[in-house]
Amino acid sequence: MIIALSAKNKLSLVDGSISQPVPNSPTYPAWFRANSMVISWILNSLHKNITDGVIFLQTASQIWSELNQRFEQSSGALIYQIQQKLYSMSQGSNDFFTYFTKLMKIWDELRVVQDLPACSCTTTTALNKFLEDQNLMQILMGLNDSYKII
Repeated sequence: MIIALSAKNKLSLVDGSISQPVPNSPTYPAWFRANSMVISWILNSLHKNITDGVIFLQTASQIWSELNQRFEQSSGALIYQIQQKLYSMSQGSNDFFTYFTKLMKIWDELRVVQDLPACSCTTTTALNKFLEDQNLMQILMGLNDSYKII
């Protein structure tokens, strides 16, 4: 949703950086039209059961806040779920490239959630090397037995 709203230059309607103008303001009609459009996008992307709980909120920002409060996970719980997915991953009936692509997706998701600070210091270089080594071990541990010899 964030990607779609950013692409349409409408993210500011949900993140609170554009506030609702007073109804007699000359900018109110444009704001109202944009707000209504974003509300329709959000509501159309939700399951009906969820939509029923937010349909009477007046602004896209209010809907966004309500959804955030209901469904936002703490990063610890989310990291746990991602790590659990990662450590239960094995090649199984997948070819190597499918298996590797699935691992890459999980690693990317973990990297986004963990949000490690960017730095060019030697500690970061060592940390990145450690993480790459961990990824290699995860790949090898999940491979089918036919690859053990290699």
